Amino acid sequence: MDPKNELCSKTKAFHNLRPRSQPPPQTTPLSLTDYLISCLHHSPPLPSTPALLDTATGHHILYPEFIFRVRTLAASLQSQLGLSHGQCAFVLSPNSHGQCAFVQYCRSK
Repeated sequence: MDPKNELCSKTKAFHNLRPRSQPPPQTTPLSLTDYLISCLHHSPPLPSTPALLDTATGHHILYPEFIFRVRTLAASLQSQLGLSHGQCAFVLSPNSHGQCAFVQYCRSK
């Protein structure tokens, strides 16, 4: 397993080397997005850890840049569209960056 990108050379699959976390009890009123973001806060990745990987090109975005992009897009949606807590915007994007930003915006207050 390559420690830089968590790629198994034998299977050509990426593996998550972070410790597994336990999901909250089903009775807890918590959205999936809130839970996933809380996992990042409780077990933050190293700044050099890729958040997104394009295996075809080798291009990657590290967690600090990814979080910055998500927050920037969320702030832009709020200021440009005047969206407030509880409202949603659909972001159509040719890649997963926009989808992740959409999730972040929907949970922002």
